[in-house]
Amino acid sequence: MDEDLGAILYRIHNEFKNMIFILKCMYDKAVVTNNLNRDSSNINPELFTEVEDLTRINDDLKIKCRHSKQRHVERLKKKESGEDYKVLVSLKMKYKMLNNYIKRSTEQLKEQMNMMTPSKKTSYLIQSKVNSPKL
Repeated sequence: MDEDLGAILYRIHNEFKNMIFILKCMYDKAVVTNNLNRDSSNINPELFTEVEDLTRINDDLKIKCRHSKQRHVERLKKKESGEDYKVLVSLKMKYKMLNNYIKRSTEQLKEQMNMMTPSKKTSYLIQSKVNSPKL
């Protein structure tokens, strides 16, 4: 998505750059007088603000385009360096270790429970003695 956004910003940047160039040419042709100096009294002040706004937007787009390119380059470097693969391998190892710990602790709990409860034979003998008529 960032790559698409970067491409769109780059396209908008070029469009604004062309528009600013055209506006500057029109501005230069519109204000040139006989002595080749700009006559600011004949210029609509809205044109000044419009040109300033367009140059500011153009500068902002340049910065956003540059940031998008930097993020893309960083992502490519990260892929080439294999950092994602290293993270996956370390996560897999941690998962295996945790799984082993869980298995070990459940086995220990089973052993402890087996030690606490009598076996079937002894429980049968105890029950048979309790139910015997001799008592």
